Amino acid sequence: MSAARDQLKAPSTATFPRHPDEVRRTPGAPTAFLHGHVEAQNSFGVTLGNEFICKMTQDGNRWTVAVAFDEP
Repeated sequence: MSAARDQLKAPSTATFPRHPDEVRRTPGAPTAFLHGHVEAQNSFGVTLGNEFICKMTQDGNRWTVAVAFDEP
């Protein structure tokens, strides 16, 4: 979840559920997708909920992560 936290306006205010909403990975495929949500303050100090998707790609023992937030 740190990849998602890093993109927030106020990362210290972020709260994530204990488990993601959904994780999808095809056995043997080098890519996995995680769907989740976070509540955090925006630049005006208002706490909002937002959904996001992480695309995780494996290359050997290394994973790269890309995060996209759904626009409200």
